[in-house]
Amino acid sequence: VVLAHTKLRTHRIRTGVVVAVAGLLFGLIAAVAIIAQGVFNSVDSFSDEGLNSRTILTVTRPGGSNVFNEYESRTDLAFVAEVKAEHARIVAEKTAAAKKYSIEYNAATMDPSPIAIDPDLKQEVVKEAALSDKAVQNVANARRAANYTPFDIQGYIADYPSASVIQKDHQVMPVDGQLVYMKEGQESQSSNMNNQMTMYDSNSPTLSILDGSITTPFVSVKDFDYSSGDIPVIIPYSAAEKLLKLEALPSGTSSEDKYNRLLEVRDRVGEITARYCYRNSASQSLLSEAVAQQEQMKASKDYKPSIEYSVPDKDSCGAVTIVKDSRTSGEKQADQRMKSYEREIGEYTGEPAQQLITVRGVGISSELSTTGQ
Repeated sequence: VVLAHTKLRTHRIRTGVVVAVAGLLFGLIAAVAIIAQGVFNSVDSFSDEGLNSRTILTVTRPGGSNVFNEYESRTDLAFVAEVKAEHARIVAEKTAAAKKYSIEYNAATMDPSPIAIDPDLKQEVVKEAALSDKAVQNVANARRAANYTPFDIQGYIADYPSASVIQKDHQVMPVDGQLVYMKEGQESQSSNMNNQMTMYDSNSPTLSILDGSITTPFVSVKDFDYSSGDIPVIIPYSAAEKLLKLEALPSGTSSEDKYNRLLEVRDRVGEITARYCYRNSASQSLLSEAVAQQEQMKASKDYKPSIEYSVPDKDSCGAVTIVKDSRTSGEKQADQRMKSYEREIGEYTGEPAQQLITVRGVGISSELSTTGQ
């Protein structure tokens, strides 16, 4: 599995470095180079300029009134008609596919209409409870796409000769599945998929990608070994201190001792590693099923599932494997037909995929906080 946002194995560390931050990294990033009362100014390898002479802003174009809102259009007859037609198309597609693969399908219960008669307006409207329905979202997304115009950032900064555009920071969030921090190198495994998808707490470190022009001044490890497979990261000073298991300095510590601590953290940052486990939604679902199965087998010796799974070790981020498959040929054929049906109607989640990811420190930064904190 290759994660687009984590494929950082370039041959030059300056081209882009992931920044591990304890929280979301959005909004204004200002004076990011001010760390430990400017003590970095005395560190020879720290850039003379750093970021102290620059102000870095995130420019965002607000949606405004031209962005389509399906809730506000619930009663619009044209929108209702489009949703009604799209729902009919989806039902027809599923009905045909179900017949083709001998799958039981009841549109009334499995895909109820998102349209209803409003008792006050005396007309058809999109049900408020059905705004997340596939047909509603298909039509709404098509309207949003039709009205979208790219933001001309170069035109926006044309009046500012000294301004330049750098790549926007991106929090590493897979489109499918989750990239989860393995606390103490262990993956949290649960029989509830929702628990697996919300394993972050407020203190869990997340990963963000910043432009190399921002991160370069903070890189202190110059001999990073890309062949190791580790991903280079810059870590906020306080987080690095904790990961190195250093006792916090007491209040009243002298400036010299603070400076020496800073140097120690900076010199030892290359020792810091952290592990993340990526699982796509199919892998998450299968892991939940396997954990639930083990729990049920422990609770009841009479429980004999037709497919018996093995749960991977918590430190492996490994695949769920099949220990025993006692399905009949008919059951196997039925499962294969269901998979073919899901593929045809676009609801197949894919084969389970997972990847263990290790990050290693290459520098420290100041504390990065969310705007408004």
